[in-house]
Amino acid sequence: MWELFIPCFLIVLALNFGSFIFAWSLQTDKFTDITYSLSFIAVALYLIWTALPFPTLKWWIPILIIIWALRLGGYLFMRIHKIGVDKRFDEMRPGFFSFMKFWILQTISILIIALPMIFMVKGSSMEMSWLVYLGGFISTVGILTETVADIQKSRYKADRNNQDTLIKSGLYRIVRFPNYSGEILFWVGIFICALNWLHGWAYLALLSPVWIITLLTSISGIPLVIDGHEKKYGDKKAYKDYVQNTAKLIPGLY
Repeated sequence: MWELFIPCFLIVLALNFGSFIFAWSLQTDKFTDITYSLSFIAVALYLIWTALPFPTLKWWIPILIIIWALRLGGYLFMRIHKIGVDKRFDEMRPGFFSFMKFWILQTISILIIALPMIFMVKGSSMEMSWLVYLGGFISTVGILTETVADIQKSRYKADRNNQDTLIKSGLYRIVRFPNYSGEILFWVGIFICALNWLHGWAYLALLSPVWIITLLTSISGIPLVIDGHEKKYGDKKAYKDYVQNTAKLIPGLY
């Protein structure tokens, strides 16, 4: 189990450190999100290669993660090339160590989130548990939710009449951050899938959904977006009403 974690750690570290050096030296944000996605793809491909012949039952997890990473990475890569800069990094980008802190957080996050995929490789179960079907379904719903939310937001922003307004239609009418709802669903599903092969210390993979929820709700996701929204729309009644009447992630709960 742990012997696979070390090479995965080195792969993720090399990708992120190399990208950080380029990003800081060029003062660009164009490497950030694509490196995040490529890290998961690289780990997935490495695990498949080291575990060959890879049991058919286990293909679910790396394939779902590669599909997720290709979609998210492609979308974010096109977005950053369109907008040019990510304002979240304006204060930290000029400083070597302040900018590096973000990349360290990203490296750690990738390794924690990828734990179910890393640990399940050594599992010996050959039965297709109902957990695999359930987890696969939840992860698929998560990808679809993210995809629809991103498409709706992109189309909304593409309309010049909406340039200075906040989207409140489609999935955004149900929750304020449907893309994050989909992201959380995806990784919860991956963990449930992996349960079919986890045992002993491998249950530390539970850190994956716990960390992604913590990351998005308390560290680098929702708090940063809300801060930007407050600065831009905070004095508008329509925004205040939207915030008061619309859940963040789960209708009626949060």
